[in-house]
Amino acid sequence: MGQALDGAAADGVLAEYTVFDETSVVRVPPHLSDEEAATLSCAAVTARNVLLTFGDITPAESVVVLGTGGVSVFALQFARFRGVRIIVTSSSDSAG
Repeated sequence: MGQALDGAAADGVLAEYTVFDETSVVRVPPHLSDEEAATLSCAAVTARNVLLTFGDITPAESVVVLGTGGVSVFALQFARFRGVRIIVTSSSDSAG
């Protein structure tokens, strides 16, 4: 992406209709409904901002994720991409 989604730097993105530059949006995978796709950006952006933008995690660090919800799963993926030690907590003893 050339830049953050225009909504991150512009007012008025809660409007019913708006126009974005094509470099700041992504296509919805065909297997996802509009409702499912709408939630991806929330979870992914939250995890990305915490771990990569604000945290700038490195392989020398560990990341603890709580549960297996959307933000946690994205955080796990970003941490794995960075080669970080990952600790997952869950209320279930099941591994899979």
